[in-house]
Amino acid sequence: MINIFNSDRTNGPMSGKKDFYNESLTREEIIKDLKIRRKRLGELKGFDGTKILVPLTPAKVPFVSEDVTENIRELLNQDPNYDLWNLDIKCDVMLIRSSLKGVVLAYPVADCPIVIVSARDTLGIAHCSSQMIDKELPVSLVDAVSKASGAKDSELNAYIGPCAGYSYVYETYPYWATHDDWKHFIDETKEGYRINLKNAVISQLMLRGVKGVTTSPIDTISDPNFYSNYAYKHGDESKNGRFLVGAYFKEKIKTR
Repeated sequence: MINIFNSDRTNGPMSGKKDFYNESLTREEIIKDLKIRRKRLGELKGFDGTKILVPLTPAKVPFVSEDVTENIRELLNQDPNYDLWNLDIKCDVMLIRSSLKGVVLAYPVADCPIVIVSARDTLGIAHCSSQMIDKELPVSLVDAVSKASGAKDSELNAYIGPCAGYSYVYETYPYWATHDDWKHFIDETKEGYRINLKNAVISQLMLRGVKGVTTSPIDTISDPNFYSNYAYKHGDESKNGRFLVGAYFKEKIKTR
């Protein structure tokens, strides 16, 4: 069973970046506070807050895919209390198998779509910024999960987390939009160029053959419960932070 979740502003910023905290806090105090809040979030969402893996994205093509199952199992066998948040595993696509339950794949984010693709025994995650959508990272995520699991594309399920919606506007045509398909997802209006990141991701997933695609309805720019880098840069200082989007394999509850 796969559980997908996200935090929101009530959980505080899910990042140790000093810019998101009171200037008086030291680095050590920020790290301690974040760990406490990760544990509280885990209690709410059904996992151990110290068992969250956040990939360190190289953001270079060709994309790097990493199945971390065996290495993480070995690490936790040696030290069950190890805080996985502190690992810096460089990859654009991170995979985990159903044999390692309770370990979370997640990203701190504030507007970019986090895409989660799963098969029966394999879970994959990628941080699909506008630049990475342009380079077809969602397709690479599907490729990685399909190859690792042996499942057909039509057997995969995908989820797109809370992200910037219709309020996402560039004054000039975005420099990163080099793919021909953007003509379907960037609209020129009197306000500027409106960008539909979610539909761009959906298009890539469906063209790749993924049929089970679900999305969060949340627009991070306009929803007051979510951080948004775009809203922050446009004057709303309260939106400065990162929320977490993640997924994990959960133990099935046995019934009589």
